[in-house]
Amino acid sequence: MKNRKTVLATVLALVLAFTSALSFSSCGESKKVYTVGICQLATHDALDAATRGFQDALKDKLGADNVVFDLKNAAGDSNICNTIVNSFQKPRLLLLDEHTAALDPKTASVVMSITERIVLEERLTTLMITHNMRDAIRYGDRLIMLHAGNIILDISGEEKKNLTVTDLLEKFSVSSGSEFSSDRGLLG
Repeated sequence: MKNRKTVLATVLALVLAFTSALSFSSCGESKKVYTVGICQLATHDALDAATRGFQDALKDKLGADNVVFDLKNAAGDSNICNTIVNSFQKPRLLLLDEHTAALDPKTASVVMSITERIVLEERLTTLMITHNMRDAIRYGDRLIMLHAGNIILDISGEEKKNLTVTDLLEKFSVSSGSEFSSDRGLLG
């Protein structure tokens, strides 16, 4: 029974995303080549064996030349795993809705670093929603601030590069007519 639970947990821990691409052979004929993204939640002998088994089964079913694997490890973090899976799907827009809000500062920093790497490597247009002023300033090339459902600031270019949290809070106060009152936003 324990072995069945291990196998079930192994299967559930593998998160898969499929994309397909058209590839051309040297004789001008086209063939379907499947790119299979595999995000393994954590490294473990049983998970590694299940991943290899999955890869072998797909190669047998589709033909070894018709499948390419993109294997990534999420280091045990489901937020990282979700970001990786989104990158497999090659979205036109990656939406990150407070994806680090529930994390401790150290883990949030790791998730942000991995997110930044994936966004830059995959050249993904990304909309990140955050109350963390430091992250809003540090990441991306444009900062749009909302208050009561309205855009009150739209900062980009050199102005954004030189922006500090103090500057941003001052701009918020001037634009909104009120003080920023979120400890989470101030403290990160």
